[in-house]
Amino acid sequence: MTLIECSVCVLPQYQGKGYGHDMLARVGKLLAERCKQVRLGVVTHHRLALNLYQSIGFEAVAEFHYYVIDLKDI
Repeated sequence: MTLIECSVCVLPQYQGKGYGHDMLARVGKLLAERCKQVRLGVVTHHRLALNLYQSIGFEAVAEFHYYVIDLKDI
């Protein structure tokens, strides 16, 4: 089974205090009992999130491009 994580957010006033790291590490240990793999997505300019995920052991394996259009321009 593969878990696809949709969104994890840490409020700015709590960032850099280890909460995100602790949460993901604990969830990872629980998931390891049932899943072979966890995937997550992050915008490439979000360095804090990238550093957090890499510190836990996540590796970047692919890069995706998202496209946006303002509907008033159609």
